[in-house]
Amino acid sequence: MQNNFIIYTNEDIGLEIYAMRSLCGLESKMIIIHKDLESFDTNALDSIRKVFKEYNQAADRFDPEHPPHTSPEYNYLMYCKSFFVCDALDNPLTKPY
Repeated sequence: MQNNFIIYTNEDIGLEIYAMRSLCGLESKMIIIHKDLESFDTNALDSIRKVFKEYNQAADRFDPEHPPHTSPEYNYLMYCKSFFVCDALDNPLTKPY
């Protein structure tokens, strides 16, 4: 919790995160970047949504309610992790980290 954080989120959740970290005096140890999740790879998100619509990802799963089996957005978010890292490395706002 006390590490430096680069956080990609929307504006509403960014405000909540800022408030929580401020309670612990950690507001100076984070950079919040507001970036539309779909902006990383819209084709991939559309493809993932299509697959979830056409195929039951939860069928015959041990835990069918688990987000990887029920949420195309969750899977897209996991897919985007490398985009977040690359963007953070190239973004001039993150140079102090």
